[in-house]
Amino acid sequence: MKSGVIKISYLNSIETANLLGVNVSTVKRWTDDGKLKCQKTAGGHRKFSMVHISDFVQRNFNGLVFSNIFPDGSAGDIKIQFRIIKQDFGYLKSFLSGQILHAKQFRFENVLKGLYLTGQPLHKIYDALVTPLLQEIGTMWEKGEITVLQEHITSQYIKDSLERLQGIVQNPARSLGPVFLFNPENELHDIALKMTDHILRHRGFDTLFSGQVSPAMEIEEMIRNIKPVRIYVGVTFVQDKQKLENDLNYLIHLADKYRIKVYAGGQGLDRLELGYFKRLYNFEQVSLI
Repeated sequence: MKSGVIKISYLNSIETANLLGVNVSTVKRWTDDGKLKCQKTAGGHRKFSMVHISDFVQRNFNGLVFSNIFPDGSAGDIKIQFRIIKQDFGYLKSFLSGQILHAKQFRFENVLKGLYLTGQPLHKIYDALVTPLLQEIGTMWEKGEITVLQEHITSQYIKDSLERLQGIVQNPARSLGPVFLFNPENELHDIALKMTDHILRHRGFDTLFSGQVSPAMEIEEMIRNIKPVRIYVGVTFVQDKQKLENDLNYLIHLADKYRIKVYAGGQGLDRLELGYFKRLYNFEQVSLI
């Protein structure tokens, strides 16, 4: 590419329809009527730039589609919008890792909302973007590239942004029953379990999330009261291996006693010897099982 020449990416009719929340025939009608500008290939196929789409939205919908995601409409924002539509999770992760470490939380929130509003399921957003981003931040902390305080602040940014994303997520009115999500007593990392909570709510479960530092010995009374149909456990950190194994095996014993299914995830499980439970390795499994 020559210096100073900007390469413009284009969306096809299907991608444009998905972005605008209409069917392809509506996009065709708008272009035929001259309302939505496009480029046509030699074969007659319509190609749309984000400038075409943004101009159409501004004139016809007062900019509501994009103002919810990227309010200022800058050239940089247009580039990120393209990456969102193209599902370029690798690029988005690299972009966001720099943004969020410099306290630009709104960028992370905007990308999450953009992905969801363009039809990406929660589990894909969490598996393809949020989890790799968390892993990268953890690796940077282990290598001493960021401080403990930076890691804590960044993790809290991510947690807060995920909570705000739930403000636009449409959950079903039906109920599939109560579910209990449990973080062991010495577990300080609860973001993954919170994302599990979001997906389960989106599926229709009524969730009860214990948060950090939850004593296992107090669980039986809770089980008797709410009668959960499932229990989900997150283990990323092992401080006292023997105590953690005892607590979790007690939880598994209670689940067997009350005939409750137990699902568990997190890299800390690799270090433990536990009774039976269903192991989860990604958020797609949470959305399906």
